[in-house]
Amino acid sequence: MPLDADDWIHYRFVEFIRSNPISDAFVINTGCMANLKHKQIWARDLFYTNCGSSAVFYFSNRDFPLSSRRRDVMKTKFKWVIFPHVRVTKYLRNQNYKMVNFPLVTYVLVHGDNNTVIKRKIKSSISAKRYHAISEKLEGWFYEYFKIGSS
Repeated sequence: MPLDADDWIHYRFVEFIRSNPISDAFVINTGCMANLKHKQIWARDLFYTNCGSSAVFYFSNRDFPLSSRRRDVMKTKFKWVIFPHVRVTKYLRNQNYKMVNFPLVTYVLVHGDNNTVIKRKIKSSISAKRYHAISEKLEGWFYEYFKIGSS
């Protein structure tokens, strides 16, 4: 799973994935987005189109490239990891994958180190309104749901 530091993963995420039959991938379709500056949280459908930590790929040893050279990577299933996450379902079109519709991942925005904010691809005022969603106040219950300390 490509995973970066601005995402919260539910503490039972691995248990959920392991409880399902093996497939080529699990794509997170429903997730949460949080704006820490404004202390807001909202649910997001098509979550994988915004969050890079939104797909879990299954690879056997033979699926890994022989080297890190692009030409070697592109000959294997491992190429899915380097493609833009927005089109993950397109890449997996002929594969066995499962859409996950539980909020097991949260994309955390405006915490100071978001690449998308630093590069000004999104503003620090980003809110649920942009995604036609309704936000809630980010409170202790949500931190408890993910078993993380509140900030």
